[in-house]
Amino acid sequence: MNIETEVLIIGGGAAAARATIEAVKKNLSVTMVIKEKFPSGSTVISMGYMSAVVRDDDNPELFYQDIIKGGYSLNNKKLAKILASESYSAYQDLVDFGTEFRTTRKGVLYITQPSGMTRNRSFGAINHMFMKGLNSEVKKSPAQIFEGVMITDLIEIDNKIIGAVGFNYKTGEFISISAKSIIIATGGLGQIFQHNSMPLGATGDGYAMGLRVGAELVDMEFIQAMTSVIWPTEIKGLAPPFDGLVKFGARFYNGLNERFMEQYEPEKLENVTRDIACICGYKEIKAGRATSHGGLIMDISKIPWNAIKNLMPKIYNAYARLGLDATKAGIEWVPGCHHEMGGLKINERCETSIKGLYAAGEVAGGVHGANRLGGNSLTATQVFGKIAGNNAANYASDALNYQIPDDLIKEKKRAIFNIYERTEGINYLELREKIKQIMSQNVWVIKTESRMKRALDFLLSIRNEANINLKLPKKNYQNLKGAIETLNMLEVSEIITRASIIRKESRGAHFREDYPEIDDKNWLKNIVMYKENGDLKYRIDLFK
Repeated sequence: MNIETEVLIIGGGAAAARATIEAVKKNLSVTMVIKEKFPSGSTVISMGYMSAVVRDDDNPELFYQDIIKGGYSLNNKKLAKILASESYSAYQDLVDFGTEFRTTRKGVLYITQPSGMTRNRSFGAINHMFMKGLNSEVKKSPAQIFEGVMITDLIEIDNKIIGAVGFNYKTGEFISISAKSIIIATGGLGQIFQHNSMPLGATGDGYAMGLRVGAELVDMEFIQAMTSVIWPTEIKGLAPPFDGLVKFGARFYNGLNERFMEQYEPEKLENVTRDIACICGYKEIKAGRATSHGGLIMDISKIPWNAIKNLMPKIYNAYARLGLDATKAGIEWVPGCHHEMGGLKINERCETSIKGLYAAGEVAGGVHGANRLGGNSLTATQVFGKIAGNNAANYASDALNYQIPDDLIKEKKRAIFNIYERTEGINYLELREKIKQIMSQNVWVIKTESRMKRALDFLLSIRNEANINLKLPKKNYQNLKGAIETLNMLEVSEIITRASIIRKESRGAHFREDYPEIDDKNWLKNIVMYKENGDLKYRIDLFK
């Protein structure tokens, strides 16, 4: 199948939806291509909380200062400023689209204060249905939507984007798409770790595709961990927002029934940002003070079960389906991968280093710096999804229409289906599990150079062989999708590991046991990764 469109949006979550809503305003042909169904991605399984300036005692400058402090001053200042200043507009747009937010009995927006914020600034959609209004707007728009299609490669000529290729993993049909501009909104990469709170499709596709086509990546060493349920196994990966629960009295205990935050943060205790909570928790687990399931306990006994039902129905329903009352049993958790702060390096117009290529949502880097504050992820999808949609459409309005050369289409198609036909080599499922194991053991919450180099040695030893010899355990197109996802996982794992080795300090979500202090003198700067003649390179930048 050959598709021609003016604006191509890759992804099916909140950032992709907001970009689509904005792009169609320009009366151009807009196409969404989604690996799963619409809506999908991390937004759908999130708690639905966003942060914005909505109260009289707050203002964008205060919000901006919190973002910078929370990000340990490593944020792209222009992007952080935009996030703060446009947050209210993003909220108002959602209301206009039809998303409903929780209110008090008096009809006032119910707002909380996440850790790291100096004002009450976070609020949630009713029943966690953050996508409600976005879903409605996209479905009534003229945008063309293709579901169940994995984009495998972007196509550029002379540093200018001209399209993309992929395949329908239900039918096996190869698809080429000519586009004047492309927005990547493919979400995160949590599946490279054994414990994560992300959907199965979060395999780092957008980072890998962008890198291969020449786009730059920034801040990839900063990966946010979050309280992630380890037991019961039926709800493993559920991510209860501890920073919200702590406000109502939640406490952390180890397997010895010790309130371990008394040792690490005797003044703040559990009222800390996500990076600190997970670093402390990880230390307890590694010290052998975990529960029998290998986790820690979040004691929420001081919070009435009905309050959980009203405030966080997703948490309540998950436990209620198992016949459990978490206020009595506690929430058993480990630090699980929750958000990648880094990503495709964008400017304030959401442009990458490739003409016509834009990024928004979690796949875009620079906004959050070394640590993201609670609620800012969903806000960022709306603020930068809107900007990306507008600018990608403006670019497409003036751009020439390029056709992807036939020989390039044949080359990309051959590369995809060679994997499908291969009968000998590495089983991709075994490689995927090995990547998750290696990254979880060596490049997770607490890092050391020796362990990270061990991981890098493995990744490099397997990289060339996997590209040549990866095979499917059973010949079907679902497995072909899984195999290509695994190659993307391998690529982003190398990027993260290299960036983590380069940064010889501890800052935010990046904790080096061998360099445990913040080093503002040498490392108040950003690591930018890119490819040159096929080789992975880096440079050190200082955002102004």
